[in-house]
Amino acid sequence: MSSLVESRVLRDEGLCEYSRERTNPSMQVTNISLKSYDILLQLYAADYGVAKVPLEGRLRKSLENRTDNILKVLDSHVQFRNSAPFETKDQESIMEQYLVEVGAISLFFPDLRANDIRICMAAWIGLMYSIDDLVENMQPDEANIAVRHSIMALQEEGCVVSSPGNIASVVKYIAAFKQHCAKYLSSQASRDFFDSVCTALEGMLEEVQFRHGDLPQDLATYMRIRARTVGVSPLFSLVRSTLKVQSPWSSELMDMERDICASTGLQNDLLGLEKDIRTKERMNAVLLGTAQTLKEDQSVDRDALQMAADHISAQHNLLMKRAEQTRDTLQEKALTRPELASEAKLADVLLLFAERHLTFSASAKRYELGSA
Repeated sequence: MSSLVESRVLRDEGLCEYSRERTNPSMQVTNISLKSYDILLQLYAADYGVAKVPLEGRLRKSLENRTDNILKVLDSHVQFRNSAPFETKDQESIMEQYLVEVGAISLFFPDLRANDIRICMAAWIGLMYSIDDLVENMQPDEANIAVRHSIMALQEEGCVVSSPGNIASVVKYIAAFKQHCAKYLSSQASRDFFDSVCTALEGMLEEVQFRHGDLPQDLATYMRIRARTVGVSPLFSLVRSTLKVQSPWSSELMDMERDICASTGLQNDLLGLEKDIRTKERMNAVLLGTAQTLKEDQSVDRDALQMAADHISAQHNLLMKRAEQTRDTLQEKALTRPELASEAKLADVLLLFAERHLTFSASAKRYELGSA
C-alpha cells in the first residue's frame, strides 16, 4: 500500500471498522436542521448503538495478520479505480474519494467482514460515482445506447461492445467493473449482483427520460425511478450472497428491501435539499412535491418548502416504521423456525443500513444530528 494511502488512512481515523452494541434496536426520531431555509427534518431511524473501531496504532499488525481487514479492501479498490478509463482529478482528491467509497461500506454494514463482498460493494459505489454524471448529461438517445451496451457487457459472457465517445467510456468502465468483481464472487452471486446492477442502470436511463419530459412528471414516477438510481439494491444482493437459505427469500423480506431502497432515496433528497435548491436541481422529491417552491427570482417560499419537506419526511417515516415491523415479525418467527435465521439476520442488516446511511449523509453535508 502506498505511503499516500497509508497516511490518509491514519489521519483523523479516516478509515475505521464499526461494531454494533445492541442486538435489538431502539427506534428514535432524529432531528436535522436545514439552516439556510429554517427547515426542520424529523426522521425515524433504528439505533443499534454502532461505535467506531479505529485502525490507528494497529495498522501494520492488521495488514500482516488479518485477511478481513478494511485496509485490504482499500488496497484492492485503489487498484481498480486507478485502472478506470477516466479519472481526471488530482491524486489527493482522487485518494480522498476512494477513502470515502471504502469507508462508506464499513459504515453501512458494520456486521459484514467478508472482504470479497466489501471489495465488490466499494467497486459499485465507485462505478456509480464515476458514470452517474456522464449518463445524466447525455441526450435520451445517447443514454439509451450507453445503458443498453453496458447491460450487454454485464449480461453476456465475453461480450465486447463497440461504442462511440462518452458512451465508450461508460461501457469500458462497466466492463472493467465486471472483470474486477467476477474475481471475487461465485457464479450465482455474480449473476444476481450484475442483474441488480442492470436494474440500477435502467433507472439511470429512466431518469434521463424523466428530465427530458418523456415520462409523467409526477412524484410516483419519480419515486419509482429514485428507488433504482439510489443504487443500494446491488449492495443488498451481495449481502444475500453471504447468507444460506433453504428456499427463496420471503415476500415480506423483499418488500422490506424495497421499502429501505425507497427510504434511502428520500434521505438523499431531504438532506440534499439545500444544495438542490442552490443548483436548481429538479430531481428531488421535496421540490417535485410543491407546485412552485422556487419563484422566478430564485427566492424560496419557506412555508411551502416546510410543508413539502414534512410530507416527504412522513413518507420516509412510514417506510421505516413498516420496515421495523417486518424486522420484528421475522425475528419472532426465527425463534421457532431456525430455517428463517438468515431472513432475520438480513432484516437487521437492512434496518441498520437505513440508519447508517442517514448518519453518513448527514455527516457528509456537515449536519448535526439530534434526538427528538
